[in-house]
Amino acid sequence: MPYNIGTAIEFTANVGDSAPLPVADSNGNPVPIEIAFNRLLLPSTVTRQNIYLYSKGATQVTITPAIAYDPVARVVTVTPLTELTQGQSYTLQIVAPKFVTDPSGLHAIDGAILDPTKASSVTFSVGPAQSQSAALPTIDFCTDIGVLFSSSPTGCSFLTGCHALKEPALGLILGNFSGPASRTVGIQSTAIGRASEEVAVGPQALPEPPSNHFPDGMPIIDPGAGGTGDPGNSYLLYKVLMAPPAAADGGAPQQVYSVTEYPFSDSERKALAALIPGREMPFPSVVTTTPHASNMSFDQMQQLSLWIAQGANVPQSCP
Repeated sequence: MPYNIGTAIEFTANVGDSAPLPVADSNGNPVPIEIAFNRLLLPSTVTRQNIYLYSKGATQVTITPAIAYDPVARVVTVTPLTELTQGQSYTLQIVAPKFVTDPSGLHAIDGAILDPTKASSVTFSVGPAQSQSAALPTIDFCTDIGVLFSSSPTGCSFLTGCHALKEPALGLILGNFSGPASRTVGIQSTAIGRASEEVAVGPQALPEPPSNHFPDGMPIIDPGAGGTGDPGNSYLLYKVLMAPPAAADGGAPQQVYSVTEYPFSDSERKALAALIPGREMPFPSVVTTTPHASNMSFDQMQQLSLWIAQGANVPQSCP
């Protein structure tokens, strides 16, 4: 990978020898294992081949999970597709590349690999069902994302000028320029499943599957299939992550995961900026005297990521 290799990957998990995984939540659904990483991961390497789950004991049984990646929190969720056995021990294994140019295994966006001095697996037991739901917050386009992209007083009016109907930057329409229906039509036609002009590859500029060369061929917003989108393969999120977040209205950012997350460092933001063409979004304001005042807060970035993960659904119109 032709990048300047940065800091090695480290991770923390919400399970371990003293932290069993509940066999189910209060609704009887599987509880995901959550893994937080200190680095932004190369999306093409966040797969079941590189993060896998198996039972411990005389007979080792591999468990098939669903894997999802949230680049805002840098958290991977590993959700068993079959019920685990209470009292049984399991191991979550992360495949470590043998060297930085080894294409197998988990990599960071700049090609960095797991810290070889630290464990690449975690073993945990399965305990009783927990008393609350393990589901992540459901994000509504009209009340959450549409407002974020609109020119309303509570939304992000900075986007209206750059990405409104009239001469939108790079053809991307996000702003609410003439009414509720218009808040959705531009996003549907110019962002959902559309290739980003900045990182398009090939003669037809079509969105591509996750590439080993970050961020080549990324769609602006990857809606995925079957109601599950891919925020890790959505270019818009990385443009937003390049900008330092604005202060949260309620103080500390809301945490939606149970795992202890790593702070997003300035060095990681610089590593991202070295790989992403152009400037951060929103484009730096020249009119405000408050640093980062026009940027998204961490909570807003998190809502955007969760909305994409939930399929990036956009209604025909908003109230």
